[in-house]
Amino acid sequence: MKLLLAVFFFISFSLWVEEIYCKEKSSKKGKGKKKQYLCPSQQSAEDLARVPVNSTSNILNRLLLSYDPRIRPNFKGIPVDVAVNIFINSFGSIQETTMDYRVNIFLRQKWNDPRLKLPNDWRGSDTLTVDPTMFKCLWKPDLFFANEKNANFHDVTQENILLFIFRDGDVLVSMRLSITLSCPLDLTLFPMDTQRCKMQLESFGYTTDDLRFIWQSGDPVQLEKIALPQFDIKKEDIEYGNCTKYYKGTGYYTCVEVIFTLRRQVGFYMMGVYAPTLLIVVLSWLSFWINPDASAARVPLGIFSVLSLASECTTLAAELPKVSYVKALDVWLIVCLLFGFASLVEYAVVQVMLNNPKRIEAEKAKIAKAEQAEGKGGNAAKKNTVNGTGTPVHISTLQVGAVK
Repeated sequence: MKLLLAVFFFISFSLWVEEIYCKEKSSKKGKGKKKQYLCPSQQSAEDLARVPVNSTSNILNRLLLSYDPRIRPNFKGIPVDVAVNIFINSFGSIQETTMDYRVNIFLRQKWNDPRLKLPNDWRGSDTLTVDPTMFKCLWKPDLFFANEKNANFHDVTQENILLFIFRDGDVLVSMRLSITLSCPLDLTLFPMDTQRCKMQLESFGYTTDDLRFIWQSGDPVQLEKIALPQFDIKKEDIEYGNCTKYYKGTGYYTCVEVIFTLRRQVGFYMMGVYAPTLLIVVLSWLSFWINPDASAARVPLGIFSVLSLASECTTLAAELPKVSYVKALDVWLIVCLLFGFASLVEYAVVQVMLNNPKRIEAEKAKIAKAEQAEGKGGNAAKKNTVNGTGTPVHISTLQVGAVK
């Protein structure tokens, strides 16, 4: 009986501890969740009645009480014109292997919504700065980046969204984004190339009958002085265009684009590729001044030059995309490799020519003939001299007669 009571007590205690733990866990989860904001059209009459009559909150509630964010402004009327401008915070270098680049921008959109005109009894400023939580209660353009690979919003420490409502119903939205955009590269002149990278802003669901994107007049893309590792980008080289697209079955969709011109700096490749490979080629030429019989010196020098150039080619090929055309850098490396290979082939050709049996026989015959000619000339000289001293016989006879 005591054993049963102990088991019952133990089970009850375990269930009680588990219940307390679950309550604490759920309370922590509740604290971590953000309080959900309800639009005025979703709030009860009692909640709306608690708001002071002459407050800004009451003005916003009156504007949004009958507002339907599912319907665009000027529904069944003229299309909505959305003025777009961009401020570029940072511009990442182009990645040749993936053919893309990353930017951090402030994307600003401005349009007019007659339903959001401030009432005449509004005595405040002409602009209302609204909390970003109200952004989901408004209609907004369905803008997306047509050549985007990856993108994300920023929410540290709060959502990086700025919302303005003007007296005449204009709405200005500014948001901070980090985007990775594709940029097809033409590497024919690499590394002395110039690239043109686009950023295309397009409507996803609204055709040109409902929505039109236009660049803001004046200076639609603001760009601070940005230093890139390999490229030069200037504000004067930025181009703007219209890229409205037609999709069969759905129609025309508004699109605007900005084109960045980036000129590559060749300093890195001059010091890291051109200068070392040139020195290796010059080093391979030193074998021309080494005696052909010194094979222990000439062969390693030629092989070292060829292997070094081949290793450089392999390293650069791994850092660049596998394209089907020849790049300017490829031409340079191939020429250097051919020079190094030619110096090694030259030594092999010289050895073959020097060790040719016919040439060796001809040299031996020539040497023998020369030795034979020297032998005949030496005997004749001895016959016409006294004791082989080199003095002619007739001169010696005259000298003896004179002495007598």
